[in-house]
Amino acid sequence: MLTESVGATLTMESRHGRVVRIIGRSGVFVNEGTLLAGGDGRDKFFTGFVNAGSGLASVTSGTLAFLGALTNNGTLEAEDGVLRAKEIVTGTGMLDIGGSGTLWLNAGSDAGQTVDFLAGSGVLELGVAADFAGLIENFVQGDQIELRATTETGWSFANNTLTVMEGHRIVAALHFAAGYTQSDFSVSQSGTMVVITHS
Repeated sequence: MLTESVGATLTMESRHGRVVRIIGRSGVFVNEGTLLAGGDGRDKFFTGFVNAGSGLASVTSGTLAFLGALTNNGTLEAEDGVLRAKEIVTGTGMLDIGGSGTLWLNAGSDAGQTVDFLAGSGVLELGVAADFAGLIENFVQGDQIELRATTETGWSFANNTLTVMEGHRIVAALHFAAGYTQSDFSVSQSGTMVVITHS
């Protein structure tokens, strides 16, 4: 366990090239190398987190949760575990979903983030789907997108964007990489969420 006192700077380095730092009064964790969470099945939590351009943060079991501000300019990966972001994800980076991983974006992401499905069995959960502005790629059969606390009354796909409606209100406008058509998608209501799969 790491505890940062006021104004402290902590640097950890190894001969394997892993470099992590905790800097400043706000307790921001800066990752410039490789951060691996999992193996013991325990959940890991960070308040403020910055993933630098060379950074990789990956979870293989349990939950890796970012509860505060999250900037991703590298790669965040849910590989058979749950990667959860409570606040909006900013920056220009990759959000990978491998194995049977789940990426849970409670407050969405800005347009600089790309969600990449890697294995055909991943889940993207969106807490506020209207706040997700990122790009989605490699979405195939077996993958799933869940729009939490959302009711769907109609949907359409045009110009690489899947639009979900609740009455006259747009509740999601999901941007996909080129190559998809409307027939590639199935949209259904499941309890209090909308589930999107590849047909």
